[in-house]
Order: sequence, then structure tokens, then C-alpha cells
Amino acid sequence: MEPGQTGEPSTPRATPTTIFRYKQRHPLNAIFEPKNIAVIGATEKLGSVGPRPSDPHLTILTNAGGPGVLATDTLVSEGGQLTTLSSQTLVTLDHVLH
Repeated sequence: MEPGQTGEPSTPRATPTTIFRYKQRHPLNAIFEPKNIAVIGATEKLGSVGPRPSDPHLTILTNAGGPGVLATDTLVSEGGQLTTLSSQTLVTLDHVLH
């Protein structure tokens, strides 16, 4: 996906609350290869997602296209890169979020 493109709308079930509930039972690093994960909800402010990661690679999870596009554009404009998730990670996320 290019910066500024929203792609398909995400399902309302894929919310940060779902991710955090799952994280309480299973650490996110058991699902994800990358260490740096930004979870941005529709009502979150971009500056409130936490400290700036030291690694330039980032996975952005969001339930809203606009904040995801803004986060992606900011990441790319500051020299960062979106991570590429493996097919197994995508299958696991699909299972967790549905």
C-alpha cells in the first residue's frame, strides 16, 4: 500500500481492545515478528501511541483508515518502513480478530 491510500475498510471487530485483551492472554510477540507495533484506534491521538521506536521498521494496526494513513505517512516521511508480515502472522491475526 502506498502512503495516502486507505485500501479496504477494516472490520469493526478489529479493535485495539481486541488486541489488548488477546495480549493479556498471549504476548503480541508470539504473533508478530517485529518488535515495534503501533495500535491506533479511531479515537486515539497520533502522539499518544507511545515513545518513538528505535527501529525504523514498524507494524501499524488500526481500526480506522484515516489514523492509519496519517501514521504511515509520518513513518515514511521520517525514514521509517512498514514491516511485511508473514502469511502465518496474517492467518493468526485473522483468527484472533474475527
